[in-house]
Amino acid sequence: MKNKRFYVCLILSLAIVLTAPAILAASSAVATAGTVADAGNVSAADQDVGLVVDEAGVLTNNELATLSAEAMRITEEYECETRVMVIGSTSGRRMINVASSLFTDNGFGYGRSDDCVMLLLSMEDRDYDLGAWGYAQTAFTEYGKDIILNQYILPRLRNDEYYEAFSAFLDRSEEYLQVARAGEPFDSRNPAERSGNSSASGGNYSSSNNGGITPAKLAVIVFFPLLIAALVCLYWRSKMKTAKIARTADRYIPDGGFALTRQEDLYLYRTQTRTKIERNNTSSGGGGGMSSTSSSGGSHRSGKF
Repeated sequence: MKNKRFYVCLILSLAIVLTAPAILAASSAVATAGTVADAGNVSAADQDVGLVVDEAGVLTNNELATLSAEAMRITEEYECETRVMVIGSTSGRRMINVASSLFTDNGFGYGRSDDCVMLLLSMEDRDYDLGAWGYAQTAFTEYGKDIILNQYILPRLRNDEYYEAFSAFLDRSEEYLQVARAGEPFDSRNPAERSGNSSASGGNYSSSNNGGITPAKLAVIVFFPLLIAALVCLYWRSKMKTAKIARTADRYIPDGGFALTRQEDLYLYRTQTRTKIERNNTSSGGGGGMSSTSSSGGSHRSGKF
């Protein structure tokens, strides 16, 4: 009984500590969504083509809405269009040419320099293109493209985890833009550390902390639940002083003595060894893809996934 109450107390305290940040994060997300809904004067808002387009149906409606809101938030905050486009086929055209045409014909880009980064997929032959225009070419260096593609996007695309791949693209794009605005673009000489709460800023591009977890909130999240849990544990402990250490286990043996009526061997465990078969990614267009420059002035990394 003593151990049982201790574990119940421990579980309750952990549940309080773990759920409190989730509640605060949900309230922050609602505040962010309200900000996005009320925002204006963004180039993408005046276009017929959304920031996230899924012509091949690889995303659910909820996933598409979530990605679109996140892409809009990043676009507004860093003044650089962040796009994801999925098409069914290129009709035999090169991916770089398709990306360039989409960018030019639809008037993509933020501001006078048409700042834009776009991840384009063609599902027919599983082609991809990562293009950057304007200031995005500063933020997305060749080294940065290698990292975001090979570590975050392509592994998920090869497993058909499209929502996860696009989420990783948007998340990493925000970090690239953030450190670039701070004057230190992500490259081999400045490999920025991964951080969910990075505070790098440059001019008017610093991340807003409205609705975030402040030191006061952190104190409430951590110390207040622990205080409640400690008081509960101390109260239960005060009620358990009647227990005494027993020297023998006679009270658990029946009057007639102990008699074994049945015995059997149970097979509980087995050992299984698996060896991963590495995929051959040495074919043309695979891996990190091919770097090139388009007629629209963008820099591209394209290949197959």
